[in-house]
Amino acid sequence: MKNSGIRLSAETNDFDVKVVRDGSGKITGGLYVDDITYQNIYIILKIEPGELKLNPTVGVGIDKSILDHNFLLYKHRIRQQLDAEGMQVNHLDIKKQNIEINANYR
Repeated sequence: MKNSGIRLSAETNDFDVKVVRDGSGKITGGLYVDDITYQNIYIILKIEPGELKLNPTVGVGIDKSILDHNFLLYKHRIRQQLDAEGMQVNHLDIKKQNIEINANYR
């Protein structure tokens, strides 16, 4: 399932790790595996094209849209990037500083 994976911490943007030990002190768990659909959408929106060395075409660079008024261009980029990720976009709306996305993996 594409939508399952290791969840990142919202505070640190690093792995969400909470070490679990058994009675003898051995680590038995700690990584959280969860639905990461919206985490992946967030990452695709935030990163700039070229930021990922292994896949330089990925990324929308939404932070730059704050200064831009061409929301149609960003809607197109978002749909294109999420489609390449294997997602179906059911709803996408951009207003000044608010983005509403409803998408899921095919």
